[in-house]
Amino acid sequence: ANSFGAKADPADVSTYSIAEHAQLVADIERLLRAEGAAIKRLVDPSEALAADELLDAAGDLDELEQQIEEDARGPRLGWIQLRPTKRSERDRQRKRLDELRVLEAARDFSRSGGMELDNRLNSLMEIEERTAKQRGHVLTASWLARLKRRERSVLFDIAAAMSTDRETRQQALRELPADRLVRAAPLWVGSIEDIDGVLPLVAGMFDLVILDEASQIDQMQAANALARAKRAVICGDPHQLGHQSFLSNAEIAAAAAKNDIDSDGVNPGRDSLLDAVTAIASTEVLDEHFRSVPHLIEFSARRIYEGSLHVVTRHPSNEAADHIDVRVVDGVRGSDKVNVVEVAECMAVADELIAAGWDSIGFISPFRAQADALEEAILNKYSLEEIDELGLRVGTVHSFQGDERRVIIASWAIGQNEGDKPWRFVNQTDLFNVMVTRAREQMVVVTSNAKPPGLAGEYVRWAEPLTDLVDDVELSNPWIQRVAGALRDAGVPVRVGYRVGRYVVDVVAGEGEQAIAVECVPHVDGPTAHIDRAMQLRRMGWKTADAYQSKWHDRLPEFAIGLAQLLT
Repeated sequence: ANSFGAKADPADVSTYSIAEHAQLVADIERLLRAEGAAIKRLVDPSEALAADELLDAAGDLDELEQQIEEDARGPRLGWIQLRPTKRSERDRQRKRLDELRVLEAARDFSRSGGMELDNRLNSLMEIEERTAKQRGHVLTASWLARLKRRERSVLFDIAAAMSTDRETRQQALRELPADRLVRAAPLWVGSIEDIDGVLPLVAGMFDLVILDEASQIDQMQAANALARAKRAVICGDPHQLGHQSFLSNAEIAAAAAKNDIDSDGVNPGRDSLLDAVTAIASTEVLDEHFRSVPHLIEFSARRIYEGSLHVVTRHPSNEAADHIDVRVVDGVRGSDKVNVVEVAECMAVADELIAAGWDSIGFISPFRAQADALEEAILNKYSLEEIDELGLRVGTVHSFQGDERRVIIASWAIGQNEGDKPWRFVNQTDLFNVMVTRAREQMVVVTSNAKPPGLAGEYVRWAEPLTDLVDDVELSNPWIQRVAGALRDAGVPVRVGYRVGRYVVDVVAGEGEQAIAVECVPHVDGPTAHIDRAMQLRRMGWKTADAYQSKWHDRLPEFAIGLAQLLT
């Protein structure tokens, strides 16, 4: 609470920030609509004349708004309040007033010098960041305020239990009443086994249970977690690794018959939790990717997700950068299924990376024996302190699902003359997709086969030097074309219709890290889409500038020269 001032109530501050955010969004939306009206005024003088006549006829808009609100409350006769204006009529009047406000703002642009949104959007970003922090404070303060003496004692009991061995911890926590336990500690995070092993099994004890990586969760394994939930959110990716069941068809059929269940409809051996819930519940597709640079994720975006994945990390500084390094060595797997040449090369790659200042390094292999050999080599070379400091991690593809590193070193292990059988395992779509999407910034593939079959071969070819991965969108808007032309005349490199995730930026000026996203016209899908695009660019670190027609319609050379100077 101290971050808000000595006497401030965190709840009040958070509420104020939310209201401040809503008001700023409303102001920006009105300005965007006003920009559309201002463009009409510039293009067609009769539009300006008609709008001015409407504003003159309406009179003072503040007085008009006050009158509408008074009519909504209804007149009074003594202590009797007469019937207020009908809701439909009141809504029509408010909508008309909003339209007049837009026309008024458009007319005012000619006096104020035109629309500028950049500072307002930056303020919106600051409010979002501040509100997020405040909500954390508010939740903590609210929780502490609700704790009574009994719940505080439960907290001590929980803390004492968590410091004991597993069996003692389980016994202690299961003896606590579920309602008091949740009031004292309302948020629990862990694996299904962790939660199931320590908490009492009480139906509906949590308001919400969230299960992540649901494609790897067995239905029966999830049953107790779901029983504890009043509501549940199930998250998973059908294009990633599924769960592994060791139940035989006979065992499943016998259990289904015993409980009078149709084993074809509920088959835990075949279907993961994700499979089961997508068949009965509404789903929302999360189709934006925020983790990896374009070269690393575009392979899966195109080959696995068939173009349905929007890559938000795209920027002129990384759009065509090569982030995949393939190291071909002359190795074979021995009788222990370990390719020692690839292990040695992986360690050499790690030495190069560490010497260059990299940390957060992962070693991954599709094969358990190779992953174990890599782990042994790392433990022999680095102390536990160095492993922790450098963020080193080793695992199979299955164990790495849900994790990530700045750089991943993958050892495929398969020798040149092993045939297609081991490659069929590596080239399974879900396994390969997980393997090549764990890295955020760099992928190094160590292989003993320069031309492997299937997906692996496609990936090796994808790793070769490349040009930009995505084409620009053709934008015909005349003002966007004029802005781009003025910038070119000023000697600024320009891209029109630059794709970033699901959005298209009007103009990108400059190259590399210095590139600036230039907004020229309101988004064709309306103010909400315009604000969403602007905020997404800011969250991803873009530099931005405004070139709206209401401000620069007769001063484009001035804008272009100013931006050119900023880029030098």
